[in-house]
Amino acid sequence: MQQTHRTILLSLLAAAAFSAPGWSGDPAAKRAADDLSKGYQAARRGYWQEAMARYEHASRKAPGNAEVWSNFAVSLEAVGRWADAGDAYRRALEIDPRNSKIQQNVILYNEFYATYIAREDQKKVDSEEKSNMEGVVAAEAAGDASNDNAASDDSTAEEVDDAIQS
Repeated sequence: MQQTHRTILLSLLAAAAFSAPGWSGDPAAKRAADDLSKGYQAARRGYWQEAMARYEHASRKAPGNAEVWSNFAVSLEAVGRWADAGDAYRRALEIDPRNSKIQQNVILYNEFYATYIAREDQKKVDSEEKSNMEGVVAAEAAGDASNDNAASDDSTAEEVDDAIQS
């Protein structure tokens, strides 16, 4: 599964790597181009943390560039920061809602998230709820045993009182 997901991530980056319109006319985008290029190279080598840092720098230099945000989202996915990836994809779509490459990335992200990540999150929640219920049941059982002992202690005290008075 992870190898397939990594292959998909690389293809998403390859599709968007240098296709951003307006690199030549936008000074901020020119400054971001170096980070974008180095981020793409890092991702191709599997250095996703480095790629993520490069794309994050590029997003600061060119915050209005949808391709930068989309690549940043892909790198966030690769390092398992699912919620942040979703936020970055939303930002990319806000900037360029008609960009078909970004739309495709978002579709794949949503499918992957729904298929694997959300299920794993639900399993964790279910496991935690089961563990909590087991804890409650154990606490109630311990409380019942404690109450039984207290009742036994009360009857013993009454028996002692009766015995003393006799």
